[in-house]
Amino acid sequence: MLKAQERAVRLGVLLDMGSLLPVLVIAVLSGSMLLYSDLLDYARSITAGIIAWGILRRIRKGDVQEYDYGTGKMESLGGLAGSLIFMVGLLIMAGFALHRIFYPIELNAGFTALGVLSQFIGLLICAWLWWRNLKLARQASTPLIEMEWRAKRADTLNNLAVLVGLVLTLALRSMPWSVYIDPVCALIFTVYGIGSFIPTVRDGILDLLDKTLVEELQLKINRNLAVNFDGYEGFHGVRSRRMGNRVLIDIALSFDPKKRISDMMKTVESLKEGIRHDIPNSEVNIIIEAPEPSASPDDEEKKTQIVPLSKETLPSALKLVRSTFRIESDDKPEWEMEECLEPGTHVEELRALGISNPCYWVLCSDGRVLGVTGIYINPKYESEAVWGTWSAYDTTKKGKLSRNRYRLMRKVVYEAHATGRKYLRLCTSDFPEEKEANHLYDHVGFTTYMTKKSQDGKYSILYKQAELQHLAKVFKLDRIKPEEL
Repeated sequence: MLKAQERAVRLGVLLDMGSLLPVLVIAVLSGSMLLYSDLLDYARSITAGIIAWGILRRIRKGDVQEYDYGTGKMESLGGLAGSLIFMVGLLIMAGFALHRIFYPIELNAGFTALGVLSQFIGLLICAWLWWRNLKLARQASTPLIEMEWRAKRADTLNNLAVLVGLVLTLALRSMPWSVYIDPVCALIFTVYGIGSFIPTVRDGILDLLDKTLVEELQLKINRNLAVNFDGYEGFHGVRSRRMGNRVLIDIALSFDPKKRISDMMKTVESLKEGIRHDIPNSEVNIIIEAPEPSASPDDEEKKTQIVPLSKETLPSALKLVRSTFRIESDDKPEWEMEECLEPGTHVEELRALGISNPCYWVLCSDGRVLGVTGIYINPKYESEAVWGTWSAYDTTKKGKLSRNRYRLMRKVVYEAHATGRKYLRLCTSDFPEEKEANHLYDHVGFTTYMTKKSQDGKYSILYKQAELQHLAKVFKLDRIKPEEL
């Protein structure tokens, strides 16, 4: 495939070099701004083509010792250089076009007609190269071939714009305003050409900066980690970046020393296969790290665990909720927690808010509340759904894939499933601080079934639901014992 791409780039360079001299002569003799624009385009095309040709040739021959960034970085660098050269040329051409609009000149009719002929021939050649390079890019996309087909597309449209502009100029040359056709067409092409190369420049810069993956791909990795949650003991981080058209992902995990090697490898292969399926062209590397030292008997008593809310943990749980969410005037988390501890305390007030039988649990470690979650029943939908209530996790743990955060969500699903109802429903919002949670809900199967504006109209309230039978499969409840929650 590299050899085919090299031939395509070489052919484009040779055709450009063969066409440069005739276009130069006709542009000078006719005085056309559109034909002058072709000189910059040819300079860009030849320079970028030579760079791409040289890089592809070195890659094909394996001569990459001078490049510390690998072949993917070489391709990104070449694609970025060619795109930037073209964009600079377009900006210069835009300046000339604006100048010609303010100071128009009349074109030489005879040589302008020759320009029409040369542009028609160029249009056919560029259209063929555009089609040929696009076909190669669809077979194996790389930054260099992406740059080439975009360049030939721009060349084709440039030739078409020049051709139309010159024909109109000749056909309407008796009109006084026809002198503006030439520079206006050149300016329109310039704006389009710059816009078409912005994605290539952006992606090339991100590749060279080793920027990590976008949030959507990170969530796909997190989802596969959650699916294989029971297969590993500890998660120690993930690193990801793009290199050319490939996605490189390193995941550090630790396993129970008592687990058999065959079981460990099943988890590793399952994780790799899932990520490769969700993220095409990905290369997944699982780094196995040593597990944390086993806890002593004294440490076992301080082990992180989920327990029912108590009077002792109530202040910390309430503080955590208030520091995590934007509490409105009609939100009463303190009533819900007090009702959980002493049923009947706020039963009528909560029923008026659509809340009954609230139950809360806290995640504790060494006497410290790390998280809080719970469920309740809405009297209006008592027979069909359980609702998730305020669920928060210590802000020092936010932004990380935490085993304990997963346990909190699994606890809610477990308790809701035990009620025998069909749905688990949640009330969330489109506030930025809830974006991560909303992505997680969506990926485990929740859908938004209703949206409404807040009282002040500043944000939207999102109502989500998922079938508990589906969530039971996602969280593998059939494999869990109550004491393991």
